[in-house]
This record gives sequence, C-alpha cells and structure tokens, in this order.
Amino acid sequence: MGIIQGWKWFINARGYANIVRCSEDLVHGLVYEISPTDEVSLDRAEGVPQPYTKETMEVEPQPAASEEKSVVQGLVYIDEKRVEEGEPWEEYIHRMNTGTKDAVARGFPGRYIDKYICPR
Repeated sequence: MGIIQGWKWFINARGYANIVRCSEDLVHGLVYEISPTDEVSLDRAEGVPQPYTKETMEVEPQPAASEEKSVVQGLVYIDEKRVEEGEPWEEYIHRMNTGTKDAVARGFPGRYIDKYICPR
C-alpha cells in the first residue's frame, strides 16, 4: 500500500476513477510491481494517451519501511481533462467493489473507503 500526498481520489464525469491536485488531501492505493509487457497492456486498457496520461509520482509506502520517510516512484494514470465529479458507470461499480475488498484484505484503511468510495 502507499500514499500520494497532495492529491484527491474521485469518480470523474466519465464515470471512472481519477485523481486531482489537492494540497489538503492524499490518495491511498495499492502498489504493484508490473513488467514492461504488463505496462503496455495497462496503457492500452486505460486508453493512453487519451483519456488517461501516465505520470510518475512519489509514493510513500505504508506501513513505512523504516523510521525515515522513504518513497518509491509509482506509475499513476490521470485524466487531466475530465476533472469534474460524476457518478460511476454501472459496469465500473462491480470492479470498484472487487478492488475495495482486495484492498481491505491487504490492510487498506476502511475510513478512506467510507469517505471516498462508499460515502453515506
């Protein structure tokens, strides 16, 4: 798991996940190591370069690897054009539910899911 400081997670107007700069917020996520072949497949699935672009960002591993603040470089997909909030596509809800179950099983903070993914 990892944290990206200064960004906020949300569902955009297209109905898919996105992040935007937000100095008072942070994004929790799962961190995976992928092969170059997997990256090519993921680029195709995400529609790089449209609608998503790729950025490398500093990710703080959680729990921290040591007393010192360590960071790793993480690949993040961002839709820079559609930054208005929206509702998730019906087919996307199942994928989000599957992902959140996996994340919680790996120690992802439930309070984050309650705040952003399943707000009441």
